[in-house]
Amino acid sequence: MGVLLYLLIKDKKLFITHSLAVILGQTICLIIFLLYPTYVIRPEVVGSDIFSKLVLLIYSNDNPVNAFPSVHVLQSVLTHIAILNIKNIKKSVKISSYVFSTMVILSTITIKQHYVIDVAGGYLLAAICAKFVYEIFYQRYKANTLDVIFSTNK
Repeated sequence: MGVLLYLLIKDKKLFITHSLAVILGQTICLIIFLLYPTYVIRPEVVGSDIFSKLVLLIYSNDNPVNAFPSVHVLQSVLTHIAILNIKNIKKSVKISSYVFSTMVILSTITIKQHYVIDVAGGYLLAAICAKFVYEIFYQRYKANTLDVIFSTNK
């Protein structure tokens, strides 16, 4: 939410581009969910420690359906790409964005919200949507995350 607000204030063109990529990606997800519904089999959560309670809280708010492609991954990757396209962004912000989006993606697998194939589908869909929308509407696209993060430009 903070990224959207920042983009809305500082770079409206990037805000619109990012929003279009998200809308396109989520629309494609909805079509796939209708045509090919999927379900994630979740393990029984045993224990009463804080982590078990947190997993149960997540499970209670996130149904194990519509898993492929992962919307969690789609959103994380598209937001990371938007951050990489902010002009004069600090390298520390790029790295933080990369780490945070990677943690979101890994957490969906470790707590059994998605399978690896769901993550791959979400990542691929995000890359396709970003490439398409950014090249048409924004006229620039930073595809290789690691090159962008470790470039000498701030």
